[in-house]
Amino acid sequence: MFDQQARARLRDKLDYERWVLNELEDEHDVFPDELNDTIIKGDDLTIHAEVSASLSISQGHVDEVIEPLYPLIFAASYKSLDMIIEWILEENRETYEHQWNYSDKHSDSCEMFYTEELQLPEPLNGHEDIFERLLYLYGDLMDHRHAVVHRHEFNVEGSTFRVEDEDNVRYEFDTAQLFSLAKVGTLLADIILNENLSENEERGIKWHLDNLNFIHGQGTYDIAPPWAQTIEYRAEAIAVEPYRWEITMDAVQRADSSSPETEGYFLRIVGNHEGDTVSEWIIPSEAVPDRDTLELEGDSSEFEEYQLGAS
Repeated sequence: MFDQQARARLRDKLDYERWVLNELEDEHDVFPDELNDTIIKGDDLTIHAEVSASLSISQGHVDEVIEPLYPLIFAASYKSLDMIIEWILEENRETYEHQWNYSDKHSDSCEMFYTEELQLPEPLNGHEDIFERLLYLYGDLMDHRHAVVHRHEFNVEGSTFRVEDEDNVRYEFDTAQLFSLAKVGTLLADIILNENLSENEERGIKWHLDNLNFIHGQGTYDIAPPWAQTIEYRAEAIAVEPYRWEITMDAVQRADSSSPETEGYFLRIVGNHEGDTVSEWIIPSEAVPDRDTLELEGDSSEFEEYQLGAS
């Protein structure tokens, strides 16, 4: 089950959809590669680097060309989810009694998942929360897919894609939401095919699932995306033995508000003493406590998982 031959079959199933969605997302330039770094030294905020996402004077024209293709992007995104679920079912079943239609695949996968009979491929095994959201997206968007592919009942107005099912459940996707649906499929495929879930990939897929909570309704992870800005806070030690640093969170909040392009940030704290770096932490914004002042010690266990080095 889920051996290399099986993964090769999944690659073949998804080959066209992955290519189309990756090409269109790259051209549309929806999600940045990386945002500005901000350095805080005392109360001085300094922009450290420029946005690394590629920008072009022709981007507006590219967007105008791609926006009419939003129904194709929606259908290809749904097909990616469908092929992943179908492949998992095939690997879990030794025999096939019928050719699954969409409704069969949804009901079978849900029944097996909630009775804990469905084995998930590595590295999804252990991340059932991600797969459960996938099942909700698959079920909730099923007839919306039919509305696009079979009934041609959809509307594209500017950068907004609208589609309604036979029960009059209507979804409106802005550009980021639509491409988040695409990224859920392509990222899941990459994760399964490479048999690896990196920290950035996990953060990315959870952020895109957060962007689709208006559909699956299973709650948000509320995490910073992997491309979020880094706020670097350089602090001089206010005590030694043990080393202790004091971080003024008002300065961090002002730095965060200076880059409104994204949600969240990574707080890189550089703990110095007499010009030398003693300890460093990189703390995602969702783990930063709501305090006026954040005190850190070199041997503190509070943020040990985010600590890069210590004295």
